[in-house]
Amino acid sequence: MQKERLIQLTETPSRLQRDDFDEVQTALLAYPFCQTLLMLYAKSLHQFKPQKYDAELKKIALSVNRSQLFFLINEEFSEKTADILPQNPFDYITYLEKKEPIFENSEPKTSQTDLLIDAFIEKNPKMAPLPDNIENQPEKPVEEELFSETLAKIYIKQKKYEKAIKIFEKLSLQYPEKSIYFAPQINFLKIIIENQQKN
Repeated sequence: MQKERLIQLTETPSRLQRDDFDEVQTALLAYPFCQTLLMLYAKSLHQFKPQKYDAELKKIALSVNRSQLFFLINEEFSEKTADILPQNPFDYITYLEKKEPIFENSEPKTSQTDLLIDAFIEKNPKMAPLPDNIENQPEKPVEEELFSETLAKIYIKQKKYEKAIKIFEKLSLQYPEKSIYFAPQINFLKIIIENQQKN
């Protein structure tokens, strides 16, 4: 692809013709990461080879600025938004400088929710701290119906091995056919308790 033609297509992509498709594709083989060529290739696929367009667009969209690609392919959108968005991405700063501030000499409206939040913050409520002896408080007895293997596993994770042993013993009495399954677990927990007492 000739340099002048590439510059021409970059400045005015609407001049893209069917003859340019092969040249863009050849140049893209030589320079596969050139974003300008990728965008022109996507535009030419959209115009001249729509059957390949969907598959290639997914690959191209990973490598280029998708908003620029969208406006390049869909020129009717870019014409409608030409006065809203800056043409050159580097002009974005000047665009922001021209834009009027949202709140200029006007106070934001306060809603009922804002007033409630402000009143709550002014009160500065605090939660009462938990008592220090929370671990020493007697636990409420658990009903036998709630004993399960899952509860025993939870006690094991909490390192409350004695409680887990009691549950396994009650479960082995309640389900004698599973006592073979519970016996090794009870023995294992007893070994863990003995090791902890030694240390």
